[in-house]
Amino acid sequence: MGQKANLQTIRKRIRNINLINSSPKEFLTGFNFLNYFTIFLRKKNLILTSVNLNFIGNHAQLNLELYYRTALLKNLRHQRRKKKLAWSLTPQFLIQSILKELNTIGIELLSINYIYLNKQTIQKKNFIRLLYLRFKTFQDSIFPRRVNLFFDFLKLSSLYSNGLVNTKSFLFLLGQIFKFLLKKQHNRFLSLLKKLFKIYTNKSLYNTSKTNILGLKFLISGRLKGKLRTQRKSLKFGTVPNQTLSKNIDFGKTEVYTRYCVFGFKLWTYRKT
Repeated sequence: MGQKANLQTIRKRIRNINLINSSPKEFLTGFNFLNYFTIFLRKKNLILTSVNLNFIGNHAQLNLELYYRTALLKNLRHQRRKKKLAWSLTPQFLIQSILKELNTIGIELLSINYIYLNKQTIQKKNFIRLLYLRFKTFQDSIFPRRVNLFFDFLKLSSLYSNGLVNTKSFLFLLGQIFKFLLKKQHNRFLSLLKKLFKIYTNKSLYNTSKTNILGLKFLISGRLKGKLRTQRKSLKFGTVPNQTLSKNIDFGKTEVYTRYCVFGFKLWTYRKT
């Protein structure tokens, strides 16, 4: 079984929705709700890194792991200084918005557990400082007038090294970085990823970053540098096994819509078991 079949592997994986006892109506409602809810949070500068929705009779249980983007944190601090009411993700807000959608399938009770991953970045401040020293040369070339996005890249990269952020959320951030780049900056973006992947797979940094990544493979396809034909480029660091049955390989893919064309990102991450 190849790497591309990783999503259909028989290896045990964490599922977002519990489908064992769900009816087709519950499945469609829950699936559509999670998709719209993820898009809604992204518009509010919140990244949903992990979600689990279960139905037990007329009771629904929702577990969330959220990351506050730097732009939202600055906005909240600014509004607090002016003593204005700021939009915040509170249990009351979630209950009112979610129950409105789940009442169609007879859900009357909802329990929510949510974790903010921003607190985890405090424990990894040494690794974030290391990343800042390594990538501050890219700030003017790739992140002009996007300082908040640069700090989000540093924080999510540190969380991704330990598997606290899934591959889909990490690729979403990479797509936000790549989305508004000019064609002459595409090589600069690939250089950024090469440097990041080298840090992930460098064993001498295990004591500093405590990363559990053994190998990465990144594939990008599209009209790189604005050329007329679609090209494919791959980056591979460390060891990435071809089979995924007994190995802990996380796979993710996404599409990035730019002014030139649609680019495809694929990422394989081989972690310690």
